Amino acid sequence: LLDDNIWHDVHISRFRKELVFSVDRVVVRQVLRGDSFQLDLNNELFIGGLPNFNQEGIKVAANFSGCLENLFLNDTNVIHELRHQDDRSLVYTRFGQVLYNCRFEQVVPITFVSSEAMLKVGGYMQRTMNCSFDFRTFNEQGLLLYNKFSVEGYVKLFLDTGRIRVELQGK
Repeated sequence: LLDDNIWHDVHISRFRKELVFSVDRVVVRQVLRGDSFQLDLNNELFIGGLPNFNQEGIKVAANFSGCLENLFLNDTNVIHELRHQDDRSLVYTRFGQVLYNCRFEQVVPITFVSSEAMLKVGGYMQRTMNCSFDFRTFNEQGLLLYNKFSVEGYVKLFLDTGRIRVELQGK
């Protein structure tokens, strides 16, 4: 899911009939059908939404609400150009409320630098446990969460050969 308030990297490139699309380094390559060898940008290119959704191929009914950063078209930093352009320029046009910062609360991460690093949360007696977090790593193995029950058993969330696994042991 991409609606997690985490920055995601999106890259789109086209060379002749080859289209390459990636989100967070997951790459999809496609050879386009037809005779078109170039992208037609004689019309406008909209970023973040449309003035109306009565357009061919549009299946959404709401514009994007969130933050974009490092927006480049070819080698042009679009946000920088938009922010510093002459008011009479017709190259870039803003619609609606556009801010040059991100109002959404930033997540403050922690890094476990070595295999000895960890975080301990004091226990308390409850019938339920809810825990959620986002993580990123390059390691294929590692313990993410462990809770020993007050009676026999435990719950363990871990990475094993790059896959996330959960193990629950109890009476």
